[in-house]
Order: sequence, then structure tokens, then C-alpha cells
Amino acid sequence: MQPDEIAGARSHTYELTPPIVRGWFGGDDYIRHLVLPDFFFHISIAHAILRHLGAKIGKRDYLGNHTQQSGGDYS
Repeated sequence: MQPDEIAGARSHTYELTPPIVRGWFGGDDYIRHLVLPDFFFHISIAHAILRHLGAKIGKRDYLGNHTQQSGGDYS
């Protein structure tokens, strides 16, 4: 995807139809109230399913690699 393909997307108005939701949304509202919550829902559910199936993953795997700046040992 090239930058010119999404230029002005924040100012566009998007019409959504059921089953998601019915109505018109501006670009900012569409991202903030529909796309991001949906994205994080699916990431957290995938994490929960993997844990349920026995994958040895934890919070650090989910959040990524963060270096410790100060404080105790949180490993």
C-alpha cells in the first residue's frame, strides 16, 4: 500500500451495514471505535487459545521485548 492510496482516509465517511453496525462513521471514529477494539480482541483471543492448547507463552511474548530500566527482577 502506498501513502497516496490512504491519503485523506481520516476525513472520509464510511457507511457500515449489519451485522457489524448500522450507520455512518468518520475515519477517526471508524478506527477508534471499530477497528482497534476488533484488532485487540482477536489478538487477545488468539493468545488465550494458544495458552489453552499448552503453548508456553506469557505476557512478555504478547507485549514484545522491553528492556528493564530500573527496579527489581521481573522475569
